[in-house]
Amino acid sequence: MIKAMPARTLSRVMEQGDFRPMAQNREAMSDLVSILEARRDDYGRAEAMLDTFRPDDRAELRRAARFGGALSRRAAKLRPTR
Repeated sequence: MIKAMPARTLSRVMEQGDFRPMAQNREAMSDLVSILEARRDDYGRAEAMLDTFRPDDRAELRRAARFGGALSRRAAKLRPTR
């Protein structure tokens, strides 16, 4: 599981130029907090957690993303072509 603070998550979305979550919705932050709260039990069952607020976890997340990307590229090469 990747844990992120709701305010930081929404801020990152806006920094990327994506304003859809806030479009016509003044309650976007409240909605996000409610969604995360409703999923708390499900998230609690995760075998591992990375907290994007902790510098060590952010570095680990970057490494995991690079690894995942490498796996995706390798899998794409192994797919049979038609």
